[in-house]
Amino acid sequence: MNLERNELIYNLYFKDKLNVSEISKKANLSISQISRILSKSSLYQQEKSNRKEENRKKHQEQAKEIMRKKNKQLSKTESRLYEWLGWLDSN
Repeated sequence: MNLERNELIYNLYFKDKLNVSEISKKANLSISQISRILSKSSLYQQEKSNRKEENRKKHQEQAKEIMRKKNKQLSKTESRLYEWLGWLDSN
Protein backbone atom coordinates (compact mmCIF):
# COMPACT_ATOMS: atom_id res chain seq x y z
CA MET A 1 0.00 0.00 0.00
CA ASN A 2 2.74 2.48 0.92
CA LEU A 3 4.67 1.74 -2.27
CA GLU A 4 1.56 2.28 -4.38
CA ARG A 5 0.77 5.48 -2.51
CA ASN A 6 4.32 6.75 -2.92
CA GLU A 7 4.30 5.88 -6.61
CA LEU A 8 1.05 7.78 -7.04
CA ILE A 9 2.54 10.80 -5.27
CA TYR A 10 5.72 10.70 -7.39
CA ASN A 11 3.66 10.44 -10.57
CA LEU A 12 1.44 13.34 -9.60
CA TYR A 13 4.43 15.50 -8.72
CA PHE A 14 6.97 14.60 -11.41
CA LYS A 15 4.79 13.61 -14.36
CA ASP A 16 1.58 15.57 -13.85
CA LYS A 17 3.47 18.56 -12.37
CA LEU A 18 0.97 19.07 -9.56
CA ASN A 19 2.04 21.02 -6.51
CA VAL A 20 2.14 19.60 -3.00
CA SER A 21 -1.22 21.04 -1.93
CA GLU A 22 -2.96 19.64 -5.03
CA ILE A 23 -1.43 16.22 -4.39
CA SER A 24 -2.47 16.46 -0.75
CA LYS A 25 -6.10 16.84 -1.77
CA LYS A 26 -5.98 14.01 -4.32
CA ALA A 27 -4.16 11.58 -2.03
CA ASN A 28 -6.12 12.63 1.05
CA LEU A 29 -2.91 13.20 3.02
CA SER A 30 -1.51 16.25 4.74
CA ILE A 31 0.89 18.58 2.98
CA SER A 32 3.65 17.64 5.43
CA GLN A 33 3.14 13.94 4.68
CA ILE A 34 3.42 14.62 0.95
CA SER A 35 6.55 16.72 1.47
CA ARG A 36 8.11 14.01 3.61
CA ILE A 37 7.47 11.38 0.94
CA LEU A 38 8.75 13.57 -1.87
CA SER A 39 11.87 14.58 0.03
CA LYS A 40 12.98 10.93 -0.01
CA SER A 41 13.40 11.17 -3.77
CA SER A 42 16.80 12.26 -5.04
CA LEU A 43 15.09 14.15 -7.88
CA TYR A 44 12.86 16.22 -5.62
CA GLN A 45 15.26 19.08 -4.80
CA GLN A 46 16.21 19.53 -8.46
CA GLU A 47 12.58 19.54 -9.56
CA LYS A 48 11.72 21.97 -6.78
CA SER A 49 14.53 24.30 -7.90
CA ASN A 50 13.41 24.06 -11.53
CA ARG A 51 9.86 24.97 -10.59
CA LYS A 52 11.04 27.94 -8.52
CA GLU A 53 13.07 29.22 -11.45
CA GLU A 54 10.14 28.75 -13.86
CA ASN A 55 7.84 30.63 -11.47
CA ARG A 56 10.39 33.42 -11.06
CA LYS A 57 10.64 33.85 -14.83
CA LYS A 58 6.85 33.75 -15.22
CA HIS A 59 6.48 36.37 -12.50
CA GLN A 60 9.05 38.62 -14.21
CA GLU A 61 7.18 38.36 -17.52
CA GLN A 62 3.89 39.18 -15.82
CA ALA A 63 5.47 42.20 -14.12
CA LYS A 64 6.88 43.40 -17.46
CA GLU A 65 3.46 43.03 -19.08
CA ILE A 66 1.82 45.01 -16.28
CA MET A 67 4.41 47.78 -16.72
CA ARG A 68 3.86 47.80 -20.52
CA LYS A 69 0.12 48.24 -19.98
CA LYS A 70 0.65 51.00 -17.41
CA ASN A 71 3.08 52.80 -19.73
CA LYS A 72 0.61 52.49 -22.60
CA GLN A 73 -2.15 53.99 -20.42
CA LEU A 74 0.20 56.79 -19.35
CA SER A 75 1.05 57.52 -22.97
CA LYS A 76 -2.65 57.78 -23.84
CA THR A 77 -3.24 60.05 -20.85
CA GLU A 78 -0.25 62.22 -21.79
CA SER A 79 -1.51 62.45 -25.37
CA ARG A 80 -4.92 63.59 -24.19
CA LEU A 81 -3.32 66.08 -21.83
CA TYR A 82 -1.16 67.53 -24.61
CA GLU A 83 -4.21 67.73 -26.90
CA TRP A 84 -6.12 69.51 -24.17
CA LEU A 85 -3.24 71.90 -23.50
CA GLY A 86 -2.95 72.57 -27.23
CA TRP A 87 -6.67 73.30 -27.34
CA LEU A 88 -6.24 75.75 -24.44
CA ASP A 89 -3.38 77.52 -26.24
CA SER A 90 -5.44 77.87 -29.42
CA ASN A 91 -8.36 79.51 -27.55
